[in-house]
Amino acid sequence: MDDLKLGFAGAGRMASAMLDILLDRGLFPPDHVLLFDTDPERLKPYAARGVRAAMSNMELVSRSVLVVLAVKPQVMGEVLDEIRPVSAGKRFISIAAGLTTGYIRNMLDPSAHVVRVMPNAPLTLAAGATVIARDDALPPDLRRVTEHLFSHMGTVAYLPEDKLNEVIGVSGSSPAFFFRMAHVMAQTAERQGIPYDTALALAAQTMAGSAQMLLRGGRDPEALVSLVASPGGTTVAALESLDRDRFDDALQTAMLRCTERAYELGNK
Repeated sequence: MDDLKLGFAGAGRMASAMLDILLDRGLFPPDHVLLFDTDPERLKPYAARGVRAAMSNMELVSRSVLVVLAVKPQVMGEVLDEIRPVSAGKRFISIAAGLTTGYIRNMLDPSAHVVRVMPNAPLTLAAGATVIARDDALPPDLRRVTEHLFSHMGTVAYLPEDKLNEVIGVSGSSPAFFFRMAHVMAQTAERQGIPYDTALALAAQTMAGSAQMLLRGGRDPEALVSLVASPGGTTVAALESLDRDRFDDALQTAMLRCTERAYELGNK
């Protein structure tokens, strides 16, 4: 990829994590990466690594071949208005929640190509779960480079674009569910005399190990529940309590609210 000029419109948490991985792994020479953010402080750490700073989004796009659109959905419209005059023939990767490729394409030159991607927070540790919108009309080179980039940041899956809002509750927002669960578990343990930090470490490691059982064990989730839940034991008692508190319903409602909010963002 030494001949590919890559631009990042926005240098927030997700874009910075992506950029760190790309640079750390030598996927792009720093002087082939261009960055713009309205907060100049976000650019300083990358200037020290040889990444070039643009003075505007328009300059960024005009000097790049491939551009990652990493701005908030609420400001995407004004960014697209700004870059439209220089967007002809450019390739774009959008990581903005809720905004369809159709919306973005309509705001750009008709010859521009856009792929929509949904990464998640564990990407910061190169352990992400990224969904790429399947699009048969996408130029093969853009599909290949997108998959190549995100494969260095974790697992990659393809789904039809009309399911990218629906998958947010599965992989986009769900790390926050797990973090909340670990916090509550550690707090409850602390009330029973176990140090919070010890309990949090145990809960986190148990989550990590359980995830590996799902990924590698060859069993479905219900079979794994049965593996842990001995008849008449502590786990069964806990699961019965979760059922009484309608745990499944609460989780389903939270996931559906993720989807609903994504559509709300896309309609603004």
